[in-house]
Amino acid sequence: MPLKKKNVLIVDHDPIFREFLLRIFEKDGFNAYWSIIDKEMWELLHHRKVDLVVLDVELPGEGGISVLQKLRKSHDMGIIMVSSQTSQTELIRCLKYGADDYINKPINKDELLLRANNLLYRIGQSKTDGAADRLNRQLISDYKQEIAKLREQHNWLRGQYESLINAQKIAKTGSWDWDITNDTLFWSDEIFRIFGLDAKTTKATFDLFISAVHPGDREHVKAVINKTLENESLDYQIKHRIVWPDGNVRYVLERGEVLRDSYGKPLRMIGTVLDVTARKKEEDREIREISSRITISALLETGLENLSLQRQLEIALDIILAIPWLRFINQGAIFITDKNSGDLKMVCNKNLPECLQQSCARIAFGHCLCGQAAATRQIVFSDKVDHQHTNLYDGMENHGHLCVPIISKNVLLGILNLYLPPFHKHDPEEEAFMSTVANTLAGLIERRHTEEELAKTQERLHHNAHNDALTKLPNRMYLSELLDLSIARARRDNTLMAVLFIDLDRFKLINDTLGHDIGDLLLVEASKRIKECLRESDVLARLGGDEFIAILSIISGKNEVGAVAQRIIDSLKSSFILDGNNCQIGSSIGIAFFPGDGKNQQELLKSADLAMYEVKKRGRNHFLFFDSKLYNGE
Repeated sequence: MPLKKKNVLIVDHDPIFREFLLRIFEKDGFNAYWSIIDKEMWELLHHRKVDLVVLDVELPGEGGISVLQKLRKSHDMGIIMVSSQTSQTELIRCLKYGADDYINKPINKDELLLRANNLLYRIGQSKTDGAADRLNRQLISDYKQEIAKLREQHNWLRGQYESLINAQKIAKTGSWDWDITNDTLFWSDEIFRIFGLDAKTTKATFDLFISAVHPGDREHVKAVINKTLENESLDYQIKHRIVWPDGNVRYVLERGEVLRDSYGKPLRMIGTVLDVTARKKEEDREIREISSRITISALLETGLENLSLQRQLEIALDIILAIPWLRFINQGAIFITDKNSGDLKMVCNKNLPECLQQSCARIAFGHCLCGQAAATRQIVFSDKVDHQHTNLYDGMENHGHLCVPIISKNVLLGILNLYLPPFHKHDPEEEAFMSTVANTLAGLIERRHTEEELAKTQERLHHNAHNDALTKLPNRMYLSELLDLSIARARRDNTLMAVLFIDLDRFKLINDTLGHDIGDLLLVEASKRIKECLRESDVLARLGGDEFIAILSIISGKNEVGAVAQRIIDSLKSSFILDGNNCQIGSSIGIAFFPGDGKNQQELLKSADLAMYEVKKRGRNHFLFFDSKLYNGE
């Protein structure tokens, strides 16, 4: 029976047959209607949503095929063709012109309802993850309900099985049944296709399944299966890789349930396998694009921060090594060219052994891989430790390297040295992106060479004049400058930025009852927690009292900013232990976006302030995006 009441329209010239169909569908919970081919039928379709049409092929006049073509051009519903003939040619014509299914007269009631419900179920499927999950759960539920009826309903099961096969092909989902007691495994034909195996020549076994799981995922899959069998409250669910016989790696999502006896002993395990390879590849591609843009943006943003060249390159190295789609070992170093000595000088590294930090502190051009990259000004790739490695040490594990020259205006500024897993496959796309990263680093290094000396002189004066003495955060005056700068940058680059107006809930009570010293400690610790929730490129300022302003530049939208706001709220909920006092506060956050909620800093701050006070009215300890209705007091 359909999950929701569906509308079915019966179009047949035989009144007795129409009445027969009407009773079948109405008894099964459908809203059933009938019509002949005239103006009334088309008006009914125009004014009422019809989910399914049962259409007679042999309609008098223009005929069922002609009506089928018109319906397909103007309406979106499931269509089942009904005919008293069994011609293969007629079946093909119906499917060609858009029919979803075909059934011969005389009609079996159970077969008709099964086909109708399966058709409506398939139409309702979406390609989203949520739709796939619902299909998985429905398939598992259907499979559990039907397993007890298999022996008594052989003929009915055959038709149901064929419909299931069609649904699985459409959804790229296969079903399985593992008889744990007898150690036998059933796979539907779709699972064999998903696993790249021939259903006619291959016998499904548990060992075959485990051997098809990617070696890197195999132990984890076994552990999840065992845990599901041991714990009655758990359902089986896992996403993992499989390997086809030809070496092709695919991705699947498995779901299942364990059927137990009255003592809780596992008897059977049933479930589904969904091929998510296409989705995974698309996700990976999107992740690459997004993470690549974020990386370049993050690197560029470091150039806007008042940092030393060494610190800036340390941050840049952390950003590069954190790129999710690049399989780097979490090790690397950045060298800059020493203009005086003419060799490479290591300015920062990540997780290099002490002995290597010493031996590679300075590298001559042409020496080892980094020196070769410097001498040739070409990327040097190596997938293992070989004769090219001249800086060796006892206990060195096998690894690869990607050494990328950092060049600007035909001048070698340095080398980016990244560590790769052993036997890492050469990837032109990877090298091309790292060349872009190196060009970005070149701009940062060149700029810092020019600015660093001046920055050292200005830093101390600027900090004292523009930062809050208590929290060391930018003060109100400096916030004004930073906000103007962020707005100008967002306007210039046509990017989105956000302002978060953060007010500490219950701060005044603590300040009044425990004293100003505790209040000052609370402000300092709260500012640290807020800062930890932001990116390095974001700005946090103290507006005054217990109010803070956060500026988030180059953001994607509300979801990203809302996640940041929620992290701040969650962080500030935790207790503060200050000089032996357990202090509990919360936070109310109003959020405004440039340019939508304000064209200048005054408008942005006002919008964020209004949103924050609306949060206060609604009970505090939450965040709210500015809405123009707040201006009108709605």
